[in-house]
Amino acid sequence: MLACHAPTLPFTLGRRRSSLLRAVLVCAAVLSVCAPARAQTAPDVSFPVTVRTDAGASQALMLGLDPGATGGVDGPLGEVEQPPLPPSTVFDARLLVSADGRDKGLLRDYRPGAASATGTRQHEIQIQAGEGATEVTLHWGLPAGVTGTLADKATGGEVVSVPMSGSGAYTLPTLSLERLSVTLDYSGEQRPVTVRAQRVTGAGRFDFPETGTQVGFAGVEAAGTVVVKKFPNGPSGTDGIAEANVSTDRFEIDTGALVFTDPTLQVRMSAVAGADDPAAVQVYRRSPPGSGTFQAVPTTPGEEGAAVEAMPNAFGELVLASNSEPLPVTLTSVTAVRTERGADIRWRTAREVENAGFRVQHQPPGAQRWNRLGFVQSRAPGGTVSEPRRYRFAVPVALGHGTHRFRLQQVDLDGTSHATRPVRLVVQPQAAVTLSAPAPNPASGPVRISFSVREAEQAALHLYNALGKRVATLYRGGAPARGCQTVRLNAAALPSGLYFLRLTTDGRTRTRTLTVVR
Repeated sequence: MLACHAPTLPFTLGRRRSSLLRAVLVCAAVLSVCAPARAQTAPDVSFPVTVRTDAGASQALMLGLDPGATGGVDGPLGEVEQPPLPPSTVFDARLLVSADGRDKGLLRDYRPGAASATGTRQHEIQIQAGEGATEVTLHWGLPAGVTGTLADKATGGEVVSVPMSGSGAYTLPTLSLERLSVTLDYSGEQRPVTVRAQRVTGAGRFDFPETGTQVGFAGVEAAGTVVVKKFPNGPSGTDGIAEANVSTDRFEIDTGALVFTDPTLQVRMSAVAGADDPAAVQVYRRSPPGSGTFQAVPTTPGEEGAAVEAMPNAFGELVLASNSEPLPVTLTSVTAVRTERGADIRWRTAREVENAGFRVQHQPPGAQRWNRLGFVQSRAPGGTVSEPRRYRFAVPVALGHGTHRFRLQQVDLDGTSHATRPVRLVVQPQAAVTLSAPAPNPASGPVRISFSVREAEQAALHLYNALGKRVATLYRGGAPARGCQTVRLNAAALPSGLYFLRLTTDGRTRTRTLTVVR
């Protein structure tokens, strides 16, 4: 059966979960070995997906982001079109991009965006297993701030649907699916999620909006600019920290040329993932950021239990830690995946204790409030299980263009709830005409084909044989705007061979291939 290797489980802090542990950072070594000489510039974000067969063949494919990428063939980034596919007995793996009206095969596919980019990007992998191969395994190494979903193209993820994060692998016992999609969600966590700066000319308390911090200074002798950076990933190393659970939200505070005495730091608990009990929190600091040993900072609960207040003798890198009880549910992944009919929210748990289930919430583009979409009951008997569980929720509302945010509210049996960090899903403007791949393909029985149009118009869907002769008309008539039309074909009534599905609308044509077997 299909095998998937789960990522490392996250730490938790207080009664709210922290984000996933930092992914293993092995990509740099791989890139230095695999980068071709023809590449003129290094991409902003790059990481590997390696395809291996049990017959010993392998191919490393590079994915990522760059501000100069176009989504086509970008020579300056080392993207080079590959020769046509070899004979079917020879192994081949490549990434497919559409350019100049046709699919082109690449070993590198970088999409537009910088390291701080957010939203989803989709890549397509074409695999030819070759003679003697019975299994194909995909290995990946995603950097911090990047999660994804591996799915088959033929059924839109109904056969293969695998969450991706950190370092992992997935094995197909037989390669009946030639094309797979990799949908990656970039949270922008490779760099500070928020940076705020203020000019300080005298003593007082200064707010740094969206970082959740307030910094105070006394005895200011010389003015300067103070910069506060908030990172949604944990520190590199925790030497000196006595508590078991370290927050993944951390801060770097640079006071520049400011001369002062008696600094204070106040952190709002609502702004820190996994920390809702300020009485249990201890603040630690080290300088310079990123290296050395952390030292405990005098820490007291703030006003009405909403914050913690610390009195560091200097700033630098600061984190929060506690020994408080972990969450009753440990989540290993939460992803939002675009589908043909809308979107799916998918998540996995490593353990559940007295878990009633999950509320699924949605924040549309530009909105401030969260809307409840539905409730998914726990799959654990009695709400408690120590083995992994998978969940899936189909979003029941239409998604307009823009960035949508989704989150879960885990609900205990006693009614207590804990919200997760939101995940993002970017919905691009719909193509004027889309024609899905037939499913299944190859086929010997019922086949499902779907298509949609952006504007209401007349459409016709025909089936042709390899000689170009029309075999059947599957659809003819009006197609509603943004609606999905699904037609069915009985391949059992057709001779074996290669067929073409052709969708024609007002001046536009889309074509897909179908293989009928016996």
